[in-house]
This record gives sequence, structure tokens and C-alpha cells, in this order.
Amino acid sequence: ARWELPLTVVAYADLFGGWTMDAVARSTAGSGRSRACCTFCGVLRRRALEEGARLVGATHIVTGHNADDMAETVLMNFLRGDAARLARGGGLGSPGEGGALPRCRPLQLASQKEVVLYAHFRRLDYFSEECVYAPEAFRGHARHLLKLLEAARPSAVLDLVHSAERLALAPRL
Repeated sequence: ARWELPLTVVAYADLFGGWTMDAVARSTAGSGRSRACCTFCGVLRRRALEEGARLVGATHIVTGHNADDMAETVLMNFLRGDAARLARGGGLGSPGEGGALPRCRPLQLASQKEVVLYAHFRRLDYFSEECVYAPEAFRGHARHLLKLLEAARPSAVLDLVHSAERLALAPRL
């Protein structure tokens, strides 16, 4: 309302036959599958973004991922040994393969601190919350490790982001 922009809310329950993240969390609780909630959330969130974008006639999806987000993802993929995801690398977006809309991440080279400061000084609403469904998620551990690396080498975040870009451009053997 403040910026007089339209808002379309896409609810998981409407898209996924009544399933909500609360229901998913309850169904995976105590199952011993610690990553289950994160896995479901990632799939549902990407699908909801696609459906919402198509609903409003968008041709691209633009996300607010910053350099810290990207570096965490690279670090997680490296620690998991996920060569396929590492090979896809960073880049400022993706072409939208398999019918998906093209993605763009214009903030991926800006640190989270820069984004927060910009929002503060421009009086933009900004929030950052940890996921209530996965307080011990692997991303939190990667974030902690990244902060330790950044303390030893201030360029660690951007080094990881640029490494992902270079991996994506490397010739396949």
C-alpha cells in the first residue's frame, strides 16, 4: 500500500491440496529425517513462486538473494559434495530450463549488511528471520562457518560467489 504496488498472495494450502508448512512439519516431526522439512519447503516455495509469477503474468522471477545467501549455498553444496549444483554455479540468474521462468538475482554481489543499510537509509521495510521449522538446519551451520571464514578473510563471501561463477563457466570434462 505504501508504494501503491499490487500484492498477490499465493498460499501453499491453495496450491497443494490443503498442505501447509505447519502440516508438513508435523508429518515429518520425529521421523529421523532432519532435512525433510527443508527439502519439502524448498520444493513448495519454488513451485509457489512459479505459480504466483504465472498468475500475475510475470515473465521472470526476481529474488532478493544477497552475496551472503549465495556464499552459504556454495559452501553447503561444497560440503555436501554436490558437484552438479556446484557446476551450475552462481551467475546473476538462470535461463529457466524445463518450463521454469527465468530467474534473476540482482543483489547477489551485495552483502547482507549493504542491503540492510540501504533499506534502513531509504526507510524501506526489511525483515530477516530464521526459519521456525528448522532451527538446526544445515544452512545455519554453513552461515556460522562462513562468518568464521569471513573473520579470517574478509573477502571470503565474494570469493565463494565468484568461485561458483567460475565453476559454472569451466569446461566440462
